[in-house]
Amino acid sequence: MISVRRVIPLLLCFSLILASAACMGEGLETAPGLSGCVCWPEGASPENAQFIYDYDLPQVVSTHPASEGINLFYQSYLSDELAFRVPILAESYAGSKPVRCTVRSRITCSSEDYFCVLMTMEMDFGDDRGCILSSHLFPLTGARSGLAGNLLTYLGILKGGESDTWLENRQTSKVNACVRGLVLEFLRSSGSVPEEDLDPGLLEAGFFPDEDFYLDETGEPVFFIQGGILTEDPLVPLFIPLTRSRILDEL
Repeated sequence: MISVRRVIPLLLCFSLILASAACMGEGLETAPGLSGCVCWPEGASPENAQFIYDYDLPQVVSTHPASEGINLFYQSYLSDELAFRVPILAESYAGSKPVRCTVRSRITCSSEDYFCVLMTMEMDFGDDRGCILSSHLFPLTGARSGLAGNLLTYLGILKGGESDTWLENRQTSKVNACVRGLVLEFLRSSGSVPEEDLDPGLLEAGFFPDEDFYLDETGEPVFFIQGGILTEDPLVPLFIPLTRSRILDEL
């Protein structure tokens, strides 16, 4: 059982995500999203389906040069999910209790410079549940406007037109090691996780800072560690706010 001492700071961090949409400044205008429910076997209803994939993905109004790229990204994302992930998951749980996969999206930053979305995929197995976080960051200016980026893009390390895979991998390793160190420092100082549970090996194996972050309403990064890695509850992730300047200072 996860302790109350751990849950309270985690819930407070999660409340920052819920409040961010109300605090964001002007940005891209949202359009009706891509939402629906797919049942397996094909033709089954949600009441008697073996597997249910319930999704809600963002779309934006086409009033900005980056809008088309963002909309196409999520249209392609959904197409790939329905063509590959859903059939594989459905087949893998055939014969088990009914499984529901719920995918939700939340816009955490919509400014003149960035559009960022936090994705939550929750799996309900009846007797058990799991949750996986992911995020998508889109610069709205420069050569990579409207293209999904990562932490290197955000920090200005990876610029438009670059294709040196060896250099990118080297920089990614360097940035990941730097952020993991800052995250360990934050967790130790905040007391969110007992010292005996702070295993750097677990962080290296299950926390990938170049992808595992979103931007808050001010455009600063918040990193997330999936539930169950440093917490006992797989539904309780950790959220670690840092600043762009702090990361760059440490690189």
